[in-house]
Amino acid sequence: MTVKIGTTGRYEPEVIKIKAGTRVTWENTERTQRQTVADPGQAEQWDSGNMARPLGSSDNVKYSHTFTKTGRFTYASDIPGAEDIKGVVFVVP
Repeated sequence: MTVKIGTTGRYEPEVIKIKAGTRVTWENTERTQRQTVADPGQAEQWDSGNMARPLGSSDNVKYSHTFTKTGRFTYASDIPGAEDIKGVVFVVP
């Protein structure tokens, strides 16, 4: 499953439903630095770090996380000015 980070920094789609054991890949489709970080206190934690294209590269930057636990997992950007960008992963058995 791929979630694209589009030109406005929004996650596309913002909400996904997957089965446990599925790998989700976030793909930054723009040159601007983006990030995906799990909200604190959840059973699944991840932090993509800086997802920015290196100078001169045309390849989109990607980050993947495999979900092993069921539940509702929320995430956002941790980059200043982008805190309102949110996403949700529903993981079912």
